[in-house]
Amino acid sequence: MKKWLLCASLTALAGCNVESTDKPTGGVGVVGDELCPAGVVTVLSDYLSTQIALLDKNGEVLSESFVSSGSMEASGVAAPLSGDVVAPSNRSDSGEVVLLDRFGTNVITWVDPASAEVRAQLPVGSGFESNPRDYLELSATKAYVPRWGENAEPSEDDPYSQGGDVLIVDPSIPEISGTIALPRESDQPPRPSSVTLLGRNALVVLQRLALDFASQGDSEIVAVDTDSDEIAWHLVLDGLEGCGRVMLSPSGKRMALGCTGTIDFDGNLIDPAATGIVLLDATTSPPTELRRISVYDQFNFPPQPEIEFVSDDVMLVKTQTPFMGEGNNQLLALDLNDDSFRVLAEAGPNDDGSGRGIVFGSMLCTPSCSDACLVTDLEHSSVRRFTIKGDLAELDAVSLGVDSGLPPVNLGAF
Repeated sequence: MKKWLLCASLTALAGCNVESTDKPTGGVGVVGDELCPAGVVTVLSDYLSTQIALLDKNGEVLSESFVSSGSMEASGVAAPLSGDVVAPSNRSDSGEVVLLDRFGTNVITWVDPASAEVRAQLPVGSGFESNPRDYLELSATKAYVPRWGENAEPSEDDPYSQGGDVLIVDPSIPEISGTIALPRESDQPPRPSSVTLLGRNALVVLQRLALDFASQGDSEIVAVDTDSDEIAWHLVLDGLEGCGRVMLSPSGKRMALGCTGTIDFDGNLIDPAATGIVLLDATTSPPTELRRISVYDQFNFPPQPEIEFVSDDVMLVKTQTPFMGEGNNQLLALDLNDDSFRVLAEAGPNDDGSGRGIVFGSMLCTPSCSDACLVTDLEHSSVRRFTIKGDLAELDAVSLGVDSGLPPVNLGAF
């Protein structure tokens, strides 16, 4: 249901059921190094069809239609992309463009950035809607894939049929090589939503949402030892719900999560007390909580689960606003020295004055590799850019997907 709600929200911005472009622009010759990615993967989508663009680290277009639902279908090499595709939150050392085809497809795709050719695809559904949420490549032969979906009737004969786990896959073949069970301490499935590497541990965030979506528990962080594939520690974020990925500060000394709380299918918040930004000390194991910062107290809306470090002391935060409700989506700069907020951008309302819902989508900052923080803007079908060295002053936006009708919704690195 959430997938269709996203499509409904986008209708006012771009219109659903729009064909992706049939004019591929091919691969790119840029190469990253051990510290910095080669560029940025940008997913353009109306949640029925998808187009992938490649940008450089500062947001300039390298290939506007690298691959798309149409081009992959025509190639005969691989199954076409669906409309529910994201780039992983972790860049792969291989330099490949990795795409996660989520609800309805449940497939991982590996694409050569130089040739735009699909190297391989791997189904990870195991007979149910596994909804793969993230991908962390640990070596050429090992990667983790958290599966958010839960199978109400798992098969005793299939060890991969339950879901709510972390799959171990071998990208080189590719094939599933194992699974890591996650804590099941209530009637709310784990719902692993993301994974972040910290030292030898992979930090997996659990969102604890019931099968019928009627109840949600406290979010949790589970650390998986990447050598043994066993759980090293488990931290419950008491009173916080709907938390996103663990984000590490550039120095690696602090980590933070954005917690949206529980919202209904129209994006309305259930409990403001379960929301906020939680800041933790990343130098301890498990990490110790430093403090919580309320977004709701100042803006009357919770944060979206995706946040981004600009520097050790500054973060990008977005408000979670309901579709066709009151209030406009805002992009904020959070100063961790005094926990103050500054509004960097605000979305416009609909013609009737109601809010557009989520307009500012995915964000990406690579402060040690570029001077631009990138933010997708569905309202203007663009990637907005903010200079890190210039106190987040806005640069010229980069328009994408105007001809195809597919706005940019997600960012990743390759």
